[in-house]
Amino acid sequence: MSFNLIDAEKGLFSNELIGKATAYLRESENTVTQAISGIIPSLLGTIAEKATASPEGAEAIMHMARESDNAGFLGNLGGFFDSQSGELMNKGAGLVNSLFG
Repeated sequence: MSFNLIDAEKGLFSNELIGKATAYLRESENTVTQAISGIIPSLLGTIAEKATASPEGAEAIMHMARESDNAGFLGNLGGFFDSQSGELMNKGAGLVNSLFG
C-alpha cells in the first residue's frame, strides 16, 4: 500500500474545519475545498524545494516545523477561523511569508 502525502494533508481538513473556513471566509464550501486542494500541493512543493536547495534551506524548514509544532498549528487548525484567531493567523502568515518570501 502506498502513501500519498497530499492525500494525508487533505485528511487534516475535516468537514467541520471546512465548515468553519466557509463561514469565516464567507465563501461556498466548494470554493474552500477547491482552494485547499490547490494550496496543499503548492505548499508541499515549496517546502520540498526549499529543503533540498541547500543545507540552510533544510535548516530553515526544520526551524519552521519546530515553530509550527510549538504553536500547535496542526492540533488547532480550527483556531484559524475562530473569532480570536488574530495571533494564530499572524504566526501562520509569518510561516507562509518565510516560505514564499
